[in-house]
Amino acid sequence: MCLWCLRLLLNSKLSEIEKKIESFSTIPKVVVIEEIGREEAKKRISECLSEIDEKIYPSEIAERLHIDYDLCVEIIEELFEDGKIEIVEE
Repeated sequence: MCLWCLRLLLNSKLSEIEKKIESFSTIPKVVVIEEIGREEAKKRISECLSEIDEKIYPSEIAERLHIDYDLCVEIIEELFEDGKIEIVEE
């Protein structure tokens, strides 16, 4: 296995381990929400989804982009209804 491939694999596994550790943490997570308009949020969500090749939850998108969760869900539903994204079931 090449060094670059090994690095990607290790980073992926490390990220998984960090998420599992985080899920057991009793320390509340603080997320700063940025006040942006609906169209700007829609643009950012579309860009985020186009850059990701893995399954991601609305809560993760909202956290990553620092936008309101409810607004994020509304926009994702709108993008789905317009046929611009696909929602994958577990």
